Amino acid sequence: MKNLFAYMDTLSEAINLLQLPFKFSTSYMLFGSFLTQVEFHKSKYASEKNALFDNINNYNQKYSELINNCRNLNSYKVLEDRSNTGFFKTFVLCYWKTIIPDSLKSKYSSSYWNRDLSLLKQFIHDEKIIDAYCDFTILWHDLYKEVEEKQSDLLDKLNVLWDNAVAKLDNIDQIMFGGQREYSFSRKFSPIMAEKMHTSLINGGFIDSGTSLDDFCAVFSLPHGRTSMKPIKWIKLNKGVKNKKINKSALIDLLTLLGYTQEEIIGKEGSKYKRLNSCFEIKNNSFKANDFSVQMKEGGNGQLLNVKSEYHEELENMLREIGFLCWL
Repeated sequence: MKNLFAYMDTLSEAINLLQLPFKFSTSYMLFGSFLTQVEFHKSKYASEKNALFDNINNYNQKYSELINNCRNLNSYKVLEDRSNTGFFKTFVLCYWKTIIPDSLKSKYSSSYWNRDLSLLKQFIHDEKIIDAYCDFTILWHDLYKEVEEKQSDLLDKLNVLWDNAVAKLDNIDQIMFGGQREYSFSRKFSPIMAEKMHTSLINGGFIDSGTSLDDFCAVFSLPHGRTSMKPIKWIKLNKGVKNKKINKSALIDLLTLLGYTQEEIIGKEGSKYKRLNSCFEIKNNSFKANDFSVQMKEGGNGQLLNVKSEYHEELENMLREIGFLCWL
């Protein structure tokens, strides 16, 4: 998967370089002590000015090279790797290195740039350094846009690939489980979102830490490496000190927040709880009628259930933090 690794490594390198001016440990590499020291008169020494000028120019060259490298990235080349086993899983793991941090997003149109430019003008009084820093500012913004565009381009291609794969196979669960759609939940999110959700549910103590990402993806009809599906162990306990039982309502709450309807969660007459029992395990006990508190709607199979467990806000906040609720 050399094309995928090359693409992701270039974006990761670019993001690391974009963060350089905003971290104390790395901004010193760019400016030396000029913008951090108290006694700015030291910056008047010609040798230090020359060193600063050379330093900014060196970084300008690095930015220019990375901009060109980003522009040469070809998302179609990455798709050539898709026949490799574990392509999507590898992409999900690499993707984290290419996420633009919120701290950088806020700097794109920030007053930070004017602040440093004012400091340079005030204390250095050297036009060539001012010009070099102005070039640096332009190159920083150009590199940011390249990373943003290349990341978006690759995600668009992969989303089309996922959609086409699901359309061709008439849904992954149909192939994996003999065409019985009641055995898994329909696809509501991407593998990237699945990775975030899987991690958050484990960290929040909702699902067993031994739940594999492949099994999680299989339950929600996403690309995975399984030939069979193991149910997800739901382990969240009630909050009360005395009643330390598994909170089944929290699971129904989560599925409702994910957009699944009454029929998708509970099932039709004659096959109620079949999907739930195929996809989730609670201390080896099956779901059955009336063993959790949910207000059912008469004729409301296509509607969302009216359920708010004691973990509703926690689940809602978790889905908002990973970006899922922004999609609804």
